[in-house]
Amino acid sequence: VKRTSWVAEVTLDAVKHFAWGIGDNNPLWVDADYGPKSALNRTIAPPSFAYAIDETSVAPGYEGYERHYQTVNWEWFHPFEIGDRITAETKLLEADEDSSEGSIRQHGEIIFVSESNGVIAKASVIVRRDKNPLPEI
Repeated sequence: VKRTSWVAEVTLDAVKHFAWGIGDNNPLWVDADYGPKSALNRTIAPPSFAYAIDETSVAPGYEGYERHYQTVNWEWFHPFEIGDRITAETKLLEADEDSSEGSIRQHGEIIFVSESNGVIAKASVIVRRDKNPLPEI
């Protein structure tokens, strides 16, 4: 499933505001003159910029169940480069129900694809769903 990206194009302005928002002043992402002089020969976005593109949770259905972002594992294939147009493709892989806990674990995958560089990253996520109200611990 393709869903609308929050940020569809990696621009210097979008990257700077994202980096400043998380308190990361690395010149590799916020200084247009620094990146081309670096070992990378270009300005890139921090890997966490993926969260500006997509929330990375895959948790459809189950009305009355709260969503709890449990786990994410990342695989990286290429950095986000200025000028990249990115889409995020999401897929629910499975949903495991635990009747003893009254919870569901939804396993999903988000693939970040650049028009020019192909697959940038893959996020494998688990979202725990608990019946509302949450059980006592």
